[in-house]
Amino acid sequence: MVLPLPACPTTTTLRTSEGCSATCAGACETFSLSPRAMSASCIRVGYCIVSRSHTHRAFGHKTGVRVSPPSSAVTPTAIVSAIMAKILSVVGKAGTARLLDPLSRALLRAGVSPNAVTVVGTLGVLVGAFGFAARGQFVAAVLIILVCGLTDVMDGAMARARGSASRYGALLDSTMDRIADGAIFAGIIWWYAGTGDRPALAAALICLVAGQVVSYVKARAEGLGMSCHVGLVERAERLIIVGVGALLTGFGLAWGLPASLWLLAAGSIFTVGQRMWHVRRHEAAGESV
Repeated sequence: MVLPLPACPTTTTLRTSEGCSATCAGACETFSLSPRAMSASCIRVGYCIVSRSHTHRAFGHKTGVRVSPPSSAVTPTAIVSAIMAKILSVVGKAGTARLLDPLSRALLRAGVSPNAVTVVGTLGVLVGAFGFAARGQFVAAVLIILVCGLTDVMDGAMARARGSASRYGALLDSTMDRIADGAIFAGIIWWYAGTGDRPALAAALICLVAGQVVSYVKARAEGLGMSCHVGLVERAERLIIVGVGALLTGFGLAWGLPASLWLLAAGSIFTVGQRMWHVRRHEAAGESV
């Protein structure tokens, strides 16, 4: 497809799938496609981190860019991942950011830093996980964690609005995310350890470990100079699956959370293997992942 390209507000250095870089200056277009589903010239297409949550977009120059997914990328996994990412980006963070924009501006005027919002949000998740989920009060836990999770959208928006986005802020954000994820599953584990439901306990333990490994594989690949933009079940999907299951159990369907935990456990294990295979396959081919 050929993209019509409006004005690009800033000059951005792009990191491409070929491992080289180009500069987007003047007219450009942002379009939502998975990095692994792109086939275009290294000079014309690259990826740019546009938020602290590592959301990636592709940019093309004003002459237009023809982008076509390679046949090897059209797989059921790629299709499902693309659909879930699109839903989450349109309905989730983008819409939420617009709703929270007035609050973000008010906090900035009050002198609240983005990093403080990140830490406070994580503390709220800890309260929801250990104060409510660990006691089986899943509806309250989900509501508290949902509200506190909004800070994950606000902190990045605040940093960009203030022009203070930093590598330390990104590191803090990722670290707090790992703590929050671990706390959520630790609270569930505590509950099922007390009730004696061993199958649900086992599923929660698998989710705790596999979820951390899913994130680690990507981080380690990037630390080695490679990218790993694949993953059927990432953080947003994990939280949605376990949140829906917790609500079902909270409203009286006892099977809801155990079922969602087993579904999530299977999906997380698959995602670990998917990422490892992706990196291994591209390394063997001598390509940038």
